[in-house]
Amino acid sequence: MNRCALCKGHKLLCGRSFCPILRKVSVLKSVYRLVERRELFGSSPPSVFVGEYGYPVVRVAPLLPPIEGDTSYLDNPLKWRDISLEDVIRYRSMLVMGERRVNVKVKLEDLQELALSIKPVDAEMVLKRKPILKIIPSDFSPILSPRAEVEKFKVVENPKVPSFVERLVDDELKARDAVISLYEKGFDE
Repeated sequence: MNRCALCKGHKLLCGRSFCPILRKVSVLKSVYRLVERRELFGSSPPSVFVGEYGYPVVRVAPLLPPIEGDTSYLDNPLKWRDISLEDVIRYRSMLVMGERRVNVKVKLEDLQELALSIKPVDAEMVLKRKPILKIIPSDFSPILSPRAEVEKFKVVENPKVPSFVERLVDDELKARDAVISLYEKGFDE
């Protein structure tokens, strides 16, 4: 039988000094108050989620937190060196996914520019309903961003895309060659 089901977070049968599931729920409750709305304005780290299930029609979603400014730390594990588990949960759960299903052959200019930017980009997003934040009762489960279907998405400032990156995109190189070129220019994985 599952120890978590027996413990319910109070007996600490796993041997830890705290219940990781209850701690996750506590952090998610505080964050959800910030993201539980249909209209969002904020600075994307910049981040875009692209799924693979159902190819060639896949889920595509900009990730937008309800805060402005330098949000690059929200989606950059390389900057999470000395932070707590609660901070990681908070960062991941603040990125609202405004998802839609699109054919991979359709060019999404706004999302492409957002993904190519090297600095956070201000954007606004209207969702069809308030985002859902799923909590999986497992201390090993991934932290899922709140999500809802997007009704409207608009980048409201010019993304900062290096000219080198623009040339790579315009050249229509094979992905392998483009990734190698980016890595040689100092871009991380």
